[in-house]
Amino acid sequence: MTTAYRELTRSNFQIYAAKAYKVQPVSMRTFQEDCDTISRISLSLSKFISSGEEKFLKLAINNVVIACNCLDVDFVVRSTFLLDSRNLENHLACLFTWLEIMSDELRINSTLTIRPDRTQFDFGMLAKLEEFTQERPR
Repeated sequence: MTTAYRELTRSNFQIYAAKAYKVQPVSMRTFQEDCDTISRISLSLSKFISSGEEKFLKLAINNVVIACNCLDVDFVVRSTFLLDSRNLENHLACLFTWLEIMSDELRINSTLTIRPDRTQFDFGMLAKLEEFTQERPR
């Protein structure tokens, strides 16, 4: 576990985000836009779950990539769970595990620890993710 983010909360999110930020120097507006990408991960995933439209799953993956290009990967994963207001814990864990950027247990802070239950993963979503990795005929 990365100790740098062991007590990540909504109140200290911006401080840790600044420490995790890989792009320097930038304007506050750009920094905030990059941080907002983290919230868009769960928003896109939520839209995929409710609609089943592949474009929203691709958008969620794209938002993960963008966020990880700007911010420390561990911070992105932890922050996504922290900021998720849609109760997508297992779906997020499924996505992050598939992307190989999350371990089996993740402590966000003293009151929030994520223990993904692989039996509760969305296997339809996993199948769709696997489709993305296969070569498509031209």
